[in-house]
Amino acid sequence: MTETGSPEISHIAPVLRVSDLTASLAYYRDNLLFDVVFEWADQEGEPVRYAVLERGKSGVHLTRSDKPGGTTAYCFVDGVDRFYALVKAAGANITEDIANQPWNMREFETVDPDGNVLLFGEHLDRVDAAEADKPDAASGSPAEKEADTSQHRHLWNSFWYHGIFHPHDHTSQDSRESS
Repeated sequence: MTETGSPEISHIAPVLRVSDLTASLAYYRDNLLFDVVFEWADQEGEPVRYAVLERGKSGVHLTRSDKPGGTTAYCFVDGVDRFYALVKAAGANITEDIANQPWNMREFETVDPDGNVLLFGEHLDRVDAAEADKPDAASGSPAEKEADTSQHRHLWNSFWYHGIFHPHDHTSQDSRESS
C-alpha cells in the first residue's frame, strides 16, 4: 500500500529482447499495428539498437540482443475482438485464437519472430455482447454478478501479483518456491 502523497508509477512498459530490430520493428508496426515513436542508435549512422512502439496509451520497447525472446507481456485492450480481426488480417502470428477464458478474460496470444509472447485481452464484463459469446448469465441478479466479477478479478490480480498463479500456467505452485 502506498502512502498518501508518495510517488505513483504512471505506467510500465515491457522491454522485449529481439535479434533483428529492423525486422521486429516491421512486425510490430505492420502486423501488430503499433506506431514507432522512438528509435535510438549509439552513434549517428549506426544501426538502431533500441525502439519504443505505442498503440493507444500503451507501449512496448524493443532492444537488440544476442539473447532474444523469453518475455511475455499481457496487453489489456478495449475492443479486443476488433483488434483481433485487425491484426489477424494484417498477418500477425496468432498462436492462440480469441476465446473466453475461465479467469473472466476474452483473449488471444501472439508470438513475435524472436519468441516473445504478447497476449491481448479484455475483461468479459467489458466485452460488448454483440462482439463475443458471453457465458450464460441466466442465474443471479446483476448486482450479484457484478460482485462475483469484482471479487474474481480481485483474487486473480492478487494471485498474479504474488506469483501464485498465472492463467497460462498449468500448475498452481508458486514459481518462487522452486527457484
